[in-house]
Amino acid sequence: MKKSILLLVSVLTLVSCGKEKKEEVVVVEKNNYSVLFDAIYEKDDEISMIFKIDGFWDYDHPKTFKIQGNAAMQNLTFELPNGLAVENVQIDLSSNVEQKTLTLKGVTIKNNEKTIISGSEMEFVKYFNTGTGLDWDYEKLRYNLIFGGEFPPRMVGNELLESMLVK
Repeated sequence: MKKSILLLVSVLTLVSCGKEKKEEVVVVEKNNYSVLFDAIYEKDDEISMIFKIDGFWDYDHPKTFKIQGNAAMQNLTFELPNGLAVENVQIDLSSNVEQKTLTLKGVTIKNNEKTIISGSEMEFVKYFNTGTGLDWDYEKLRYNLIFGGEFPPRMVGNELLESMLVK
């Protein structure tokens, strides 16, 4: 009888141990960047982004994004690969040689939905250097895109942008 009681107590102990309340683990994704454009791309296009990671530009793994042309202002969001610790960004603004102009009113960078730089209303210009493939049209307040030169139409984050991303 004692063996039966001891066996019953042992079984109940083992069964009750398995019913402990398990805590849910919530994983917060680190480095979930997105780049937002307020722009007019009149023709279908594709842009390319290259990132500086661990102190080096990663030209071997550009990220490309398709854009559907529209004569109206578009709010475009480009999601970067999760977990990518971005230190700087180079943006090739167009690959369509028929795209002659680009109206770019804002470039905002977010990480985990937190705004790192708010570049609305042309405030982004202080964070980027432009290459020879862009020419500013003062009359129409837009960029003229120049293809066939040394570089495609592009913007490269400057030291100020890098200081905001590397914190």
